Amino acid sequence: MNAILKLKTKQSEFERTAREVMEFKRIEDDARASRVAAEARLVSMVEARDEGTIHEEDGGVKVTVTFKVTRTVDADRVVADWNSLPPVIHDAFVWKPDLVLKQMRALEAANPDAYAILAQYLTAKPAKPSVKIEEVA
Repeated sequence: MNAILKLKTKQSEFERTAREVMEFKRIEDDARASRVAAEARLVSMVEARDEGTIHEEDGGVKVTVTFKVTRTVDADRVVADWNSLPPVIHDAFVWKPDLVLKQMRALEAANPDAYAILAQYLTAKPAKPSVKIEEVA
């Protein structure tokens, strides 16, 4: 027989914990889907609006539904047209610098002096580690 048989009699603590995380993630995903469906039912029970807030009370519960519109700015177009826009339009925009991580890392690796200047404008703090678990055969 050419097949290699994997015989496992006992799971390691690592594998048990990984499987526990997978199960909790499944439960969490199912619970989230149920919550989202219930919220959609609640939203369907109130007067729809484009934007604004509605408060509804019934029995012992108060529900607040906030309707929102997401607006995005075509920044390249605004920059290109900036000088031809009336000043009153200028007041509708706020400019905020964003970090281009690829360029920052390139400076850090290739030009430590330039990176030292850039670093004065940055604050770094650890983020939550990401965990991905997959079944393997």
